[in-house]
Order: sequence, then C-alpha cells, then structure tokens
Amino acid sequence: MPICISKGAREVLRLTNAFKEIKSPGTRLAVLLLIEELAQKDDPLVPKRFPPTFQRMGGD
Repeated sequence: MPICISKGAREVLRLTNAFKEIKSPGTRLAVLLLIEELAQKDDPLVPKRFPPTFQRMGGD
C-alpha cells in the first residue's frame, strides 16, 4: 500500500534534501535567514529571532 504524503510535507522534504546539498555554512545561514523572513511575512506569529538553542555557524 503506497504512503500518502501531503503536498506541504513533500515540499518540506524537498527543501530539506536541497538544504543538505549546500556545503557552504555562509550559504546555509543565508537560506535560513531567507526562510525565516518569508515565514514571518506569511505568519506574524512566527518568532522574530532564532530560538536560544540555535547556534550560528561561522561565515565563509
């Protein structure tokens, strides 16, 4: 029996897989910041800062 995956879950999986392919820490951080900004525009309840457990990676 095939597993039914929602469109949103498929998109998250694709983004996660693409993110794994990014080797540069600076590029990863830029992508995270972009996603955070887009999420805030879409949902005002999204926190405006990274969670306290988030550890920023060094630049390129």
